[in-house]
Amino acid sequence: RERQEVCMGSHRKSASVAGGKEITVLAGGAVVPGLNFVAAAFSKQAGHAIKIVHLGVEAIKRMNDGEVFDLVVHPRNNLEQFFRPAGKVEEGGIGIGRVGVGVMVRPGAPVPDISSAEALKRAVLEAESILYTTAASGRYVEAMLRNMGIFEQAEAKTTRYPHGPELMDRVLSGRGKEFGFLPITEILTYKGKGIMLVGPLPEELQHYLDFLAVPSTQSTNRDVAWEFARFCAGPGKPLLVAHGVV
Repeated sequence: RERQEVCMGSHRKSASVAGGKEITVLAGGAVVPGLNFVAAAFSKQAGHAIKIVHLGVEAIKRMNDGEVFDLVVHPRNNLEQFFRPAGKVEEGGIGIGRVGVGVMVRPGAPVPDISSAEALKRAVLEAESILYTTAASGRYVEAMLRNMGIFEQAEAKTTRYPHGPELMDRVLSGRGKEFGFLPITEILTYKGKGIMLVGPLPEELQHYLDFLAVPSTQSTNRDVAWEFARFCAGPGKPLLVAHGVV
């Protein structure tokens, strides 16, 4: 079980000296790249330390086992399907943006035509291998393939991974006519490693992960959690936009 933590360690000392608090933010993977920069800016301005933990819906089990996260930043559908029924987050929430799904290939790989729904359908059928995650974006891709009537043909050549980094490492080491699906924000984090973003899904097929920031019902720092959520949607929003959140 993979856990990715990004601790804004450079701000811990200044936050402590200023009497600030530390909050833990549970974040869905698609928004983490931009959220790291927002957390650093917030820490510098407000004097509170931010620790970002990247976990999917398995976080519910962790929370049931007693782990406390002050703020949950996840796709709306995850919040409504998993977190709210379990009583783990407060009512409401602040929208901080949405992330679309894109297609990626390794350097030198054949580039699929994804200019339209029909072109994408042909590309999937002609591919030797396709890859996506078991997370929210992957569940959408699976539903999309079913709606296109090609899930059965695609399933035999599909590989799924729990997290984006595992998937992108696999894309980089792949071969043949192969491509993967992942939120655009995550694909961009591997641009320096050679991953090529072919482009977003055709608009008629595009699915946006709509992210909300909602304090946990277990948090003892809800005031700071709400403050950070408002910062994400306000002064920090340009930093999210710069990393693929619209």
